[in-house]
Amino acid sequence: MARLGFLCLFLIIFMLEVPAQTRTKKSVAYEYYPGGNVRKEVRTKVTTNVYMEPRKYYKRTVLDICEYYENGRISHHIHKIRQLGEAWRPYYELLSDEQYFSPEGIIQSTHTSRCDRSKVVHREFDAKGMLIYKSVAKPW
Repeated sequence: MARLGFLCLFLIIFMLEVPAQTRTKKSVAYEYYPGGNVRKEVRTKVTTNVYMEPRKYYKRTVLDICEYYENGRISHHIHKIRQLGEAWRPYYELLSDEQYFSPEGIIQSTHTSRCDRSKVVHREFDAKGMLIYKSVAKPW
């Protein structure tokens, strides 16, 4: 019985003091055309520590932006993941992905960069959505 009480006390203390617990806040914002169709949709997801520790503060932001034509088809989509550096250093970008579409809904081009532009991939497509050009750039 004493072991069970000690184990319960240990678990309660461990759960209260673990710095890895995170909190996530989500928000969605819309802009509309005068006709009532959605013009722009912005989704934000911010994950932070529950407990503030100066050296181990964690903040990660995921941003999704979708822009639409008046006919309701998507025109532009951006997906970005950014994270605050250790010890309050500036943000660095883990992923940036942009896609552009024609008014008919066919993809025209994409631009993807990873880890502060350590690798950048650019793709262009023809009028049917078939890949016609791809370039991969690395800084080294």
